[in-house]
Amino acid sequence: MGSSKQRLKKKRRMRLAACAAYAAGLCFSASAGSTDNSEPTANVWLDVVELSSEARVSVTVPFGYGFVVLGTAETGEPAADEAISTANGNLYLPNVRLKAATPSSSQTAEYQLSYVGANLPLENYSTDVRKENMAQTDPKREGLPVKLRPYIIDSGNSGHFWQISSIQPTNNDGDFKKYRLVLDGKAFSEESKRNIGRTLTSVVELSENITLPAPPDVPANGYTAAGTAMVPSQIYVPVDVEIGGRRGQYQHMEQSVNVARIYWEVIPGELP
Repeated sequence: MGSSKQRLKKKRRMRLAACAAYAAGLCFSASAGSTDNSEPTANVWLDVVELSSEARVSVTVPFGYGFVVLGTAETGEPAADEAISTANGNLYLPNVRLKAATPSSSQTAEYQLSYVGANLPLENYSTDVRKENMAQTDPKREGLPVKLRPYIIDSGNSGHFWQISSIQPTNNDGDFKKYRLVLDGKAFSEESKRNIGRTLTSVVELSENITLPAPPDVPANGYTAAGTAMVPSQIYVPVDVEIGGRRGQYQHMEQSVNVARIYWEVIPGELP
């Protein structure tokens, strides 16, 4: 009996994974999965939703997103007045890679950072049982689509901290350390309030929901004892960050690095 409980606890354990891009920021993810990485076995609940008695909602999403501004201490130079962007080469997002400009076989090897485009992987393991099949002894499970509504807490103008903006920041000095995150071409531009930790909190939400399709062919691919699909649906969402201010304002490391915590509302869909 004791060993059975231990196995159950081990199976339900949520794994936290963290990944970091070289000099480019951090991406923290919470994965629903077993310790042997072979199957999802625990639901990641990110917001309270009303579910049917047989729905099993399980998703893998990033809990945070980081970036680094490549500032400059030069004053009175053109570089100090540059706007911040990946196109200008002064904003690093995850998926920055180290590229050999001169082969290491030479006596004067040189390296440079290259931006290859940032994408966030989103996975859906959710399943449900049709109402007409619930009375069966072992009802068939099917893949359940979900929608995601991400949002970021509005920290306001609080000293040295970065400030989320619902509008695109400019390169004016007054927009120093303001930023706006963009997912799948959609900006975090909707200001609202959310109950976070029993406190009504100002947040900035994505302008539209992100749709995750149902896991493919759950009856054939199988599902776990917890009811989550063995094979998830997966999409890659392109990411961009709009940064305010000028490059010359970012002269110190603590002013140039930010990790934004992303909250997610998971909205179950319906069986097709």
